[in-house]
Amino acid sequence: MKNEELNINVDKLNSIFCKFKSKNILICGTGGSYITGLYAQKIIEDNTDNLCRVLKPMEVLQSRLDRFNLAIIFSYKMLNYDINRALQYIIKEKSIDKVIIFTSNRSFIKDNNKIDIIYYDNYNINEKTYVSFKGIYIPTYLLGKCFEKINIDKEKIIKTKLECFNDKILHVFYDRENFQLTQLIERHFCELGIATVIIHEKKDFSHGRMHIFSNQDNSIILKSSSYDKNYEDLLCKYLKNKYKSKILNEKEKDDLNYLERLILYMNWIYETSKEREINPERIKDTNEDKILFKYKGGIDEG
Repeated sequence: MKNEELNINVDKLNSIFCKFKSKNILICGTGGSYITGLYAQKIIEDNTDNLCRVLKPMEVLQSRLDRFNLAIIFSYKMLNYDINRALQYIIKEKSIDKVIIFTSNRSFIKDNNKIDIIYYDNYNINEKTYVSFKGIYIPTYLLGKCFEKINIDKEKIIKTKLECFNDKILHVFYDRENFQLTQLIERHFCELGIATVIIHEKKDFSHGRMHIFSNQDNSIILKSSSYDKNYEDLLCKYLKNKYKSKILNEKEKDDLNYLERLILYMNWIYETSKEREINPERIKDTNEDKILFKYKGGIDEG
């Protein structure tokens, strides 16, 4: 995104957020854009007095929307039937005064005065990979720029090495600071067929979830500076001693910001798929798969 367009979009977003201080925000996304929505929730709630709720399109159709005043929709192409159906449902809600749409599709034109569109990815070249990378990173970067001067140190990212696992089952331990990253790993490992990912909140794991492990499983502990360090260390020791698990970032420092970590793990997912001889550019849905994706019946919107 060019600096001029970046500044215009940041100014537009800042103006909107100023008008909706302390209001409830509905965030909607599906597929990779659901991950973008989770990052948006964290960025907004960490920097404003707003409360956000992130829903997938079908959840929007099942929910009361009169609790919300502002809606944000993330969709790389804005061609998805479910997203557009949710959009129409959101527009009808009288309590929602504004809908912000983040999309790279510059042919998508707003048809309602409630809608403001934030176009990004000015090269408008669709990703060739089966999973989304640009559709997650670029809107997250753009939204982050609204609230803080966040920089990206490429050298620091390159120096941080992550091991590629061969395990079929991977356990990921998260806290609030890295829940979004956990969902990124789970979704992309699932969509690429790399491994089955089981996620655990770190302390909640101690409430009887230990018995799901086998000696063939491996673990990722996503550390954060705001969590109980003594418990994290105890959890790492437990996993290594009892299950001989390799802890992916046991020695990794918390010196990467959330955008640097996002880039790091996106690259790690890509490299892991290559290591497993899975080509993200060649994965295709079967005709049977497409029947589910293209389904256009469904819930009565009332």
